[in-house]
Amino acid sequence: MLPFPLGYLQQQQPCAPEPVDWEAAAKQYSAYRAPSQQQQQQQQQQQQQPVEDYGGKRKGAKKGSKEMPDDAAEADDVVPPDAPFPEEATDDLGYLLRQADQNPYSYEALQALVCALSSAGPDKLEDYEQALERFLFEFPLLFGYWKKLARLQCDPKGDWNKCEEVFERSLEFVGHNPLIWAAYFEWMKDFACLPPHLVRARMDQAIQHAGAHWKAWPLWQCILDWEEEELFAAREKITAAEVAAPVEEDLGCTDTAEGETPPKEGLNSLLETNRQRMQTALQRLRLLYSQLLRTPLESSDLGWERLKTLVEKGSRSSIKSRRGPRPGLAADGGLCGDGGPFKGASTLFDVYDLLGDELLPQLLQRLQQQKSATLEELQLPVEADHATEQPAAADPAAARAAIKERVSTLASLNAVDRECWQLLRETLDATLEQAALRQPFERAVSSNSSSSSSSSSNSDSGNDSSSSSKGSQTTTSCKVKDLCRCPVASGAPNSGSSNGESSSTHRWFWHPDPLAPRRLQAWREYLDFEEKHAPERLELLQRRCLEVCASYPEFWLRCARQRRQQGPEEALKLLEFGATKILKRRRDMACVYASQLEVCGRLKEAAEEFEALVRPPLDAASMKYFMALLQFSMRHPPETAPDGLSHALLLLQEAAEKYRDNPRCAELLHLYRAKLVAFHGGDTKQAL
Repeated sequence: MLPFPLGYLQQQQPCAPEPVDWEAAAKQYSAYRAPSQQQQQQQQQQQQQPVEDYGGKRKGAKKGSKEMPDDAAEADDVVPPDAPFPEEATDDLGYLLRQADQNPYSYEALQALVCALSSAGPDKLEDYEQALERFLFEFPLLFGYWKKLARLQCDPKGDWNKCEEVFERSLEFVGHNPLIWAAYFEWMKDFACLPPHLVRARMDQAIQHAGAHWKAWPLWQCILDWEEEELFAAREKITAAEVAAPVEEDLGCTDTAEGETPPKEGLNSLLETNRQRMQTALQRLRLLYSQLLRTPLESSDLGWERLKTLVEKGSRSSIKSRRGPRPGLAADGGLCGDGGPFKGASTLFDVYDLLGDELLPQLLQRLQQQKSATLEELQLPVEADHATEQPAAADPAAARAAIKERVSTLASLNAVDRECWQLLRETLDATLEQAALRQPFERAVSSNSSSSSSSSSNSDSGNDSSSSSKGSQTTTSCKVKDLCRCPVASGAPNSGSSNGESSSTHRWFWHPDPLAPRRLQAWREYLDFEEKHAPERLELLQRRCLEVCASYPEFWLRCARQRRQQGPEEALKLLEFGATKILKRRRDMACVYASQLEVCGRLKEAAEEFEALVRPPLDAASMKYFMALLQFSMRHPPETAPDGLSHALLLLQEAAEKYRDNPRCAELLHLYRAKLVAFHGGDTKQAL
């Protein structure tokens, strides 16, 4: 069922607009164009002043500077003068305010008001905020205007708490959009100073809501930037503290006053705090990269490149050392070798430290198999398998430490690093295959002609970056590349251009303009694909679809039926959200919600919704909603009515009185009443 045209809301006003008095309007505009008495006096004074000679040709001031030539005044009947008076901007804002008041549900009128107030100056900030609130109340899916409203609170006003409140309100409508989360983290970095645990809590919330979005790479980038800054900031402080300790001892700065903390104890405390901070950041990065490499995104290969850069930066030192006790450093962190401590070794990490916990058993199994194969080739006795001696999974830290100790005895450093990269690359290749399956759908629903080239270049860069790995990775990458070029099935959506919409249009957000039939069909197929192959990603795709296709009740009903598998309450909750907060001015959406209330057995609420459909104003478009109420009343007559037929005839009689000014609607009502009397009552004579 397609929605009503864009002018449907204007047709529901209580009364028809009054005819415009063009003659009075012309007089008012002429009075506006004519100069006032004070301005005429100023012009006369300017004419009486003598013209000074500056040595060049100069025209006399015969006319005022604000007056337009006669030919321009005759040709310009609607445009304001070229040299406007200072109060013209105020008049424009007043005109836009009147337009917004006369059309309170018009997207164009409210958007024009917001755009005008955004550049009106600092004295109009309150009006700008009220206009944004008014605009977002009617159209809450516009995430760009939520960003404007939140930025307004923290940048000009400097109220971070109010910015937080606005952002919390926006999550109900656009919390699945990664761009608003990325903007929030930028504001938090510029205008707030939150402790790390609160920042990480927000980041976890962002990943939960929008981390699996197809275009979520900017969000992942913000989160990884913050965690890496934490990691290397702690690393620099540890290195600085380790360098400062022997310098103080050499200078003899060991005497302290009574009651003061010795410098060595304070230094050790600082080192312990920063080591704990670094370990926390490293653990967070391990979890983040493990999840990122398993999430199919538009730019999944960029995460692989970033991981390689991080490992290279983390293991950079004058000595290529091993995990745990480093060469030149004792196990307890004391002095070794020539009596001097090894600086910087305790802050190194490599790819093993960023390998997810779920991949450690596979790493241990592969290394054991390689060692067993090598021993068999050398005809040496094979060691017993110690896999059963691993700690229980309930203690991940102990299990990781035990596997780390076991791995160090099975292979060399290069062999362990090679197997770690191999496991991570296999995980990425599986994710790229999943991304390639979704790429044709993403192209079709966004209609972005440039996405094909950018995605292909991303895939190519990911394949080139893995050329240093084993030869088996090249085969998998070529297979992923082929999947990106071919459709997934015969019914895969096509990314070509269609009628009524340009192929260069990129829209993955809501807009009042209608969508092309090709894009609507692509969303239907995409929803069916995720429901069949990846049910865990279906909820996020539904929110994305209902953001772009919010004006189409068909998709609300489709998503509600898909959610009905989780329970009828989930489906009703979705339809209630659409009928009361997104399409609150649309009676077709309210009718869908009322029908689902009836299906779920909530008859009292369904009757209230059906009755609300036929409240004034009544027009020809509301006839179908009256028929829906009539059919509901026949299926479920009220307790006060003797039967369904009597109540239906009473409703028809009342409707005939309401629609008596519309002959076509009145005729349809009389015909339907005769049909009820003839076929349900059996009284043919009365029907005639």
